[in-house]
Amino acid sequence: MKESVLKRHILSYLSVCGIFAWNSRTTGVWNAKTGHFIPSQCRGCPDILGVMPGGRIIAIEVKIKGNKPTFLQLGFIEMINSKGGLAFVAYSLDDVETRIKEGK
Repeated sequence: MKESVLKRHILSYLSVCGIFAWNSRTTGVWNAKTGHFIPSQCRGCPDILGVMPGGRIIAIEVKIKGNKPTFLQLGFIEMINSKGGLAFVAYSLDDVETRIKEGK
């Protein structure tokens, strides 16, 4: 399964759970004049961001099997968790369901 497909499944699941979430587009902005991307201001930002009922932030870095999060992505996840949010790497929809149920 492609990451983009997994992201859509996760976003649909979060919506059903009553979690307001969106795809965080952090690839940057294409500059047609230079033919390059202008880097995002939010390096390491997870693929999906959202707000759980009660106001707790949720951040999910979506990966397919075989891919690993970068150092910056792991640092971002650690920062969110240290501030009371719920952030993690998800390789499947089951990962998301489990983490939300555990709340950790």
